[in-house]
Amino acid sequence: MQDNISRIAFVFNRAIKIPSNYREYYISRVLLSRGYKVKWFFTCNTENQGFYKEFFSCKILNEKKVPKLLKYLFYPLYIAVVLKIHGIKMLWISGWNERSHTYLRLYVKLLKIFSIKLVYDPVDPIYEYKTASGVVKRPKKLKSCMNSIYRSVDLVLVPTEELRKLLIYNGAPQDKIKVTWFGTNLEVFHSLKKERPHELDFLSQKFVIGWLGHMSPFKGIEDILIPLIKTIHKKIPESYFLIGGEGILEPELKLLEEKEHLPITLFGKVDYQDAPLFTELIDLYVVPIDDKKEMARAIRPIKIFDALSLAVPIVTTGTEATLFLKKEFRSISFAENNLESFSEKLVSAYLNYEELKQYAREDQKIVKRYDNRVIAEKIVDCLEKSVVENNAKRDKNLGDV
Repeated sequence: MQDNISRIAFVFNRAIKIPSNYREYYISRVLLSRGYKVKWFFTCNTENQGFYKEFFSCKILNEKKVPKLLKYLFYPLYIAVVLKIHGIKMLWISGWNERSHTYLRLYVKLLKIFSIKLVYDPVDPIYEYKTASGVVKRPKKLKSCMNSIYRSVDLVLVPTEELRKLLIYNGAPQDKIKVTWFGTNLEVFHSLKKERPHELDFLSQKFVIGWLGHMSPFKGIEDILIPLIKTIHKKIPESYFLIGGEGILEPELKLLEEKEHLPITLFGKVDYQDAPLFTELIDLYVVPIDDKKEMARAIRPIKIFDALSLAVPIVTTGTEATLFLKKEFRSISFAENNLESFSEKLVSAYLNYEELKQYAREDQKIVKRYDNRVIAEKIVDCLEKSVVENNAKRDKNLGDV
């Protein structure tokens, strides 16, 4: 056990929920199994969150109850004092939990004054995500702020090597950024073997193509998914689309269903626990990626692993990040990011479906190594290695004095 992380904390100032906090849950379990002390500090009502109760340690002041003028200074100071009282030596900061870059910078600076080690798991790095979404008002200022945060924390975790390179290219310190995967959750994504709802019985006569996720602009919805829905039935008459999710592009998809009467059903929001049921309705999963966006090219969508865990073949955009999977998985087809290429891959999958489905069953066994429980072990390995390296640097610097 590394003494620097003998007590590690997770602070939740939003509702604790799935799937957002599965990552913290599995990491906490691994830390406990290795003898570390783990504390979860939470602010929201958690009565229905029994999944996490083994880690609930202390309910803290809800930041929403702090006057806005005081929040930026008082609340980070309050958290720092609470952590020191509980003897916390390291804090895990989740990008799902805090998305305000200005607040995050002050939060990090104050915590460092109290000598608390900080691990930052940005999930979707704020500058790169906002740039890809087209919502950055002051890009230079935002980039500078995020790089200041990266320099202040002790460790930054990203899910792909491509994303690590992108952050470094944008000015983040190279030595602090480590790659730890995101994967699927096999405790949720396993075959439920439930019968199809009666209202969807007609799908047994269809070749069902599915998409599920948040309808963000950089996910290839406008350039690939919508044109596919409009045209692929001419090449595959039995094709039918099931679309799940919400977002700013949802109205455009509703027009296809309600006004153009195309072969499509929109499910709206699909809760995480229901995602396996949705996925099992699908014959082929499509995951287009807008490869014109740097952020999009650097990610490896989790939904790919979710589909693999249920033996559902996939067609996705071939980027440096996704083509990495070609080494192991045979049920993934990689298309260029244009309608013609995606159409060709869908037709090929339709014509060779039995062979592709057999590959998917084989891939289902391989994807177990990308289960979040396995990844949590590797993340804790990374934490321990980082502490050893930092201690060695500190000792060397002291020796040079």
